[in-house]
Amino acid sequence: MATPAGMPLDEYQPPNWNPLLPPHTIRVIDLACGAGDDPLSCTLLNIALEQVAGIYIALSYAWGGQDLTETIECNGFAVRITKNLHSALRRLRQPQRVIAIWCDALCIKQGNDPASLLERSQQIPLMDRIFSSALLVVIDLGDDDGSLDQAVEGINAIVRTPLERRARCHLEAEPQRFLELPEFTHPMWLALDNLMSRPWFQRIWCVQEAVLARDIRVTFGRYCLTFEALVCAACVYLVVSHVAARTYQNRWSRSRSATAVECLIATNEKRRARISHPDNYRVSLCDLIRSTMSQHSTDIRDRVYALYVDELSRRVSDYLLRNGNGTWMLVHAGGSTQGRPSWTIDLSNLSTRYDADPLLSTVQAAGESTAYEAGGKSLVHMQVGANDDYIKVRGVVATKVVSMARVLDVRAGRTPGQPGNVDIPPQYIMSCIMWFYSVLVRTERASPQAPDALWRTLVVDFNPHNDDSHRKPNGRVLPGFQAYFDDLLTYIKRVVNADPPIDINTLTTTGFEQYHVPSSAMKFWIAAVPSLAERRLARTESNGFALVPETSIMNDIIVVFRGVALPFVLRKHGDGYQIVGVSYVHGLMDGEALEQGLEEEDFLLR
Repeated sequence: MATPAGMPLDEYQPPNWNPLLPPHTIRVIDLACGAGDDPLSCTLLNIALEQVAGIYIALSYAWGGQDLTETIECNGFAVRITKNLHSALRRLRQPQRVIAIWCDALCIKQGNDPASLLERSQQIPLMDRIFSSALLVVIDLGDDDGSLDQAVEGINAIVRTPLERRARCHLEAEPQRFLELPEFTHPMWLALDNLMSRPWFQRIWCVQEAVLARDIRVTFGRYCLTFEALVCAACVYLVVSHVAARTYQNRWSRSRSATAVECLIATNEKRRARISHPDNYRVSLCDLIRSTMSQHSTDIRDRVYALYVDELSRRVSDYLLRNGNGTWMLVHAGGSTQGRPSWTIDLSNLSTRYDADPLLSTVQAAGESTAYEAGGKSLVHMQVGANDDYIKVRGVVATKVVSMARVLDVRAGRTPGQPGNVDIPPQYIMSCIMWFYSVLVRTERASPQAPDALWRTLVVDFNPHNDDSHRKPNGRVLPGFQAYFDDLLTYIKRVVNADPPIDINTLTTTGFEQYHVPSSAMKFWIAAVPSLAERRLARTESNGFALVPETSIMNDIIVVFRGVALPFVLRKHGDGYQIVGVSYVHGLMDGEALEQGLEEEDFLLR
């Protein structure tokens, strides 16, 4: 129903959404021509996917929140849309011709009423066909923030470098010089970091949309470039940012966008595989989950639809069990919630547990670890209950938790949205110092081997981040890394024994400068932070050190399952156990528990 002539479009009514007739009907908008500040206008059409295949553009963008601050005229009604969608449609609009576009916010009902929920449940399964059938997929990264000119200059400079040099730049100590690009400190690299930190790179949907596309263009501000150019720049940028993190630790830590860029590169590999072998292209569920662990969505329901998870966690876990991925599932299992068994994979919280976690990041899709073999090299012994309400896994009780240090909230020292080393509150630094000092005092009362076991536990005897000179091929830390720990202890004792004593309540950044953390000590701290996130240091019954989930309690047992790479903290629950989470237990990470002749048993996991 059209708005009466002359009536201002100020009632912001929804468009005339006629019901879609399943199974393969979709909506597209015909975006009216226009230029500059001309108001946006479109017509919403219901059409069979087969009829429109190859003639429409599919828009991939980040919603940017739920605030509907802009307007488009749709079927004669004024419809509120997000600023990001409004800007993207302006960039796509042509001055002299109408173009057909698919965009989720206008083409799928977004309400919470039963009809909208039903429609989404019918449309989401068509996403693969919607994006693979489009003439072009346009990835819109948003408006100009003042740094796009330098970012595009950087992309062009990278693309112009010879392919053979780009292919081996990761082998060079100074890749930017090898490629004849500006130094790390040049604003070009920060501009690229800003571009690749944009919300689109964090979207849960971006993997599917890019992999399935026939052709892709990337738009932002006044620029448009090919997807291949963006990926090319991303590959070089990732190499340079890793080197910069090692070289300029006090100014440039691991990039805030590195994980998202790694996902982009992996997505491109999947896309190339699909294009090269369209008939044989398959992607395993484990690979799909791994490739989207660092991704986010505006609505948690998007993650549910995108990965077929949430209430279907049990079905996904059953699939993993029956397709040889049971060990991978166990390592990523979450605590029981709302009746979901503790042994099932918790996909709703997977990104926060996986991202930069040195334990979980070593576990491959088949369940093996690149660094640890707590359960030895034998096959896992796993049985599934008749009603899928429990599983039995064979292993041994290696030890139990007898004491724990307080939780050190390493997240408190981070500034959201900022990379690496920022201005950390001095009170937080002092809190960390006192935590380490209390641990040190208790450790010095233990055996002479305790300090070595302590520092290796704090970094889970693994250093994937910054210092390759102290890293073995399997990721384990060489003894020389202990010098960083020693420097940290020296620093801690100097601060604790300061004369006059430091008053935490009046401490300021300026007053703290005399206690500046040495760069060598900071190297150890940077390596330890990921290990301590959501974990706490514990002593075991055998007087050893462990890093256990922060929800662990006294007398939780630590079990090593045969064939599973990491030890588990379990808690008694009825006639069985619940999984609390994986742990690092010093002295048990290479199969030692199975070599001690301990009695094996089948653990019933609820």
